[in-house]
Amino acid sequence: MVHAIDVARFFINIANTIPTYDLMTNLRVNKLLYFAQGECLRRLGYPLFDDDIEAWTYGPVVPYVYQTYKKFGRGPIKEDMVNDDNTFTEQEKDVLFDVLRNYGKFSTSTLVSMSHLEKSPWATAHQNGDKHAKISSESIKCFFKKLPSISQFTVPYKPSDCVGYRDKDGYLVLPKELDDD
Repeated sequence: MVHAIDVARFFINIANTIPTYDLMTNLRVNKLLYFAQGECLRRLGYPLFDDDIEAWTYGPVVPYVYQTYKKFGRGPIKEDMVNDDNTFTEQEKDVLFDVLRNYGKFSTSTLVSMSHLEKSPWATAHQNGDKHAKISSESIKCFFKKLPSISQFTVPYKPSDCVGYRDKDGYLVLPKELDDD
């Protein structure tokens, strides 16, 4: 099992290397951690990381991740962090990419609202206004199992869809019916 900081670094690295993607803030990365944990529990049946998630005013927060990045305030996290390619299983990477594709398109304030849904794990844990109430993995799992599945990345073609071959000079040779010359 990985640590939440490994997942945070994964999200931050992607956000900081893709020019069209919003840079990652502490608030944003903590919401994505929550959605990644929920999706992993739903899809793979186990938690992605074992760090506690707490119900804070602006939604679910992993305290260690928050403390690590609080020096950036509300601004983007601008650090180069390297994850070992073996940190995540292939299935976990699929979950992380799917979470980023599905939830990353929303603004941070929308992610906060999405984490505050009525009867959500955050709402249940935060109902008495406790700032640091722990959100259980079981409550996250039960809640995410009730949500519609997020779309999963699929390769748009099958290997059998590929036609042609490369000649000795590296040129693509297509069957006559597909060659437009």
